[in-house]
Amino acid sequence: MNYLSYIEHAKRQMTSPVQYLVSGQTFAHEVLLKEIIRNAYSENRDLLIINDTKDFVDITETLTDVGYGIIEGFSGVSAYNPLNISTLSNISKLRELLETYNMTEKEKQKVVSYLSFIQHLRLLEEKNAKLTVEVLAKEYSTYELVARKLDNLARCGRIEEDEMYFLLNKYSECSAVAADLEDLFPLLLPFVKESGGGQTNENHIKNAVILQTGKLGRDQTLKQMIVQLSKFGIDEDNTFKAVIYIDNGCGSREELHYLCTELSVNIDFHIMSKDIFTTPASVLPEILNRFDIKVYGRHKNMSSATILENELGKIDVPKSTYNKVYDRRFSSNKPLDVLFGRNKTEGYQTLAPVKEARYSKELISELRPTQIIMDVHGQKVMATV
Repeated sequence: MNYLSYIEHAKRQMTSPVQYLVSGQTFAHEVLLKEIIRNAYSENRDLLIINDTKDFVDITETLTDVGYGIIEGFSGVSAYNPLNISTLSNISKLRELLETYNMTEKEKQKVVSYLSFIQHLRLLEEKNAKLTVEVLAKEYSTYELVARKLDNLARCGRIEEDEMYFLLNKYSECSAVAADLEDLFPLLLPFVKESGGGQTNENHIKNAVILQTGKLGRDQTLKQMIVQLSKFGIDEDNTFKAVIYIDNGCGSREELHYLCTELSVNIDFHIMSKDIFTTPASVLPEILNRFDIKVYGRHKNMSSATILENELGKIDVPKSTYNKVYDRRFSSNKPLDVLFGRNKTEGYQTLAPVKEARYSKELISELRPTQIIMDVHGQKVMATV
């Protein structure tokens, strides 16, 4: 039984979606990535691929060969619009997003109050369309624009003059935070367009959206925002049933940890990492615990190899000793005694088992690209790709 057959056998016993974590230098990255893409396509699932590598791993050929249409995420694709706060859940998501930009509790609540006021005003205008970044900036960003709208509402008889002045005063109170919110508009705009804007291909039923977060370098805040918006979009309409995260093997991995802990367990989530064990120790267990199938290749970094050695556990290794005692007395060393071995005593002793690493860090750091160690439901086996 080869390793793919072993994995298939394990998958048949699983009730939850199969999720892979592949780490290290191994050919399994390419093999399993193609397998994941083929399975997602056969199950009629749209794909979200977050590529955080600096060398920009190119998987477009594999995607197009299978039949996926490619959408470049940064070119403008609808992920999630955080400006619509009609429910408590939506308000929570907005507050979470604002926290990424280090807004205080007071500032976050001011933003919520401001958007609540804008939504109330739109109800008075009988506008049912969702609030977008463009509309907020164009129609409600200044005192003069809002004053004109309220004046028109008063002239039409929809509100009384006293209510108009009351609403103007409320706008003056809560709009101070509007400037801070508008600073985020250039970052939000590519991901909150209601119409999408991605380069869709009408010849393909299923699409793969690729977010090249590796292009953003060390801008951790922007990466986190993009991942949050993508996750919120998945929660909202379940557009993507499969997510692949291609990891560069370095950095704090805040957005990766966020996906592992916040993404629904019903979403197929897979990680292809150069070295997952460079993740901070405080979050590594939560990342590893997400996956039932983990495939490890060579980790030449001895620190990572040591962590993996501990992760794979220890086994009982029986030890034994062998003793040979010679009798050096002259009477015991006659020629016949020496010939037949009667001048010595041999003994074997079995000792208590000793705990040793199942796979040593030295072995892990010297694995060939075709060699892997699999951890499937806690069963650790070594195999060849």
